[in-house]
Amino acid sequence: MGCGIIFLIGMTILSNIIIFFGLVRLTVQNANEPTLFSFLGGASLISLSIFSLSGFVSAAAIGTRSYIEGIVNGALVGICVAVVISIIPGVFVLAYVGIIPWVTILLGGSIVYGILTGLGGLIAVALRRYTGII
Repeated sequence: MGCGIIFLIGMTILSNIIIFFGLVRLTVQNANEPTLFSFLGGASLISLSIFSLSGFVSAAAIGTRSYIEGIVNGALVGICVAVVISIIPGVFVLAYVGIIPWVTILLGGSIVYGILTGLGGLIAVALRRYTGII
């Protein structure tokens, strides 16, 4: 699980730098709206891929052939990241709005990130089981 979290943090930082420089380039070029929206769509696709790959790395690192262990290990990466992500804005949400929106952010993030990284874990186990590549 640690490998997946380290991979996720590193790739998130790298992709944010790439996205930042891409947005700066689009702003300098006076990009029209369709170009900007297609760029943001590509950036979100990169983000989804990074979450799936972090679950893949986590499940590949433990070397299991069990689907359940791969999915659980991959999903734990997403759940741990969701807890960290929800704590940072959660302080402001908790202070100004209340506990219900913060719990909603926590549960929603855990579900979404858990599913994405669990899918990566499932793919890693399937590749290991049927091809023996990893």
